[in-house]
Amino acid sequence: MEWCEAKDHAGVRGEASRLLAAFIRHSRSPEVVNAVAKAAGVRHLISMATSEHVIMQNEALVALAIASAIDIDSMKDPFSDAELLPILKKMLEDPVGAVEVKFSALGLICSLANSSVMKEELNSVNMKESLSKLTDHSSSKLASQASSILAILGDTS
Repeated sequence: MEWCEAKDHAGVRGEASRLLAAFIRHSRSPEVVNAVAKAAGVRHLISMATSEHVIMQNEALVALAIASAIDIDSMKDPFSDAELLPILKKMLEDPVGAVEVKFSALGLICSLANSSVMKEELNSVNMKESLSKLTDHSSSKLASQASSILAILGDTS
């Protein structure tokens, strides 16, 4: 975590965040997810998700999706503290955002939509509006995923 905050060297900071994402992606372990959340690592992953590099954005979004699927309880507070949902909404609405980043963001949103607590928060930031705009996207894969998540969010059970 200290390396994620290295002020003197941006390369170390970036690679430390990538390593954190890799721990989650490759271990898929509740213990690792919980440790990252307890050590305040989630904010570093969210910061990485907003980097200018598409590869880093995707790595972070995939790690966050896996972490939320494994242990949403330890992730929901750090997500709220870092204001993740408005960030995801902005990513979806970015007219020049890469399709693959939007698709990874949709993967995370889908994971969140399957949690009752996060489903309410997704609805409170009006994520449905952003998803609706994607249902006629030129990428049929992206449009289909957005439609699927809209169906999950519309389901009140």
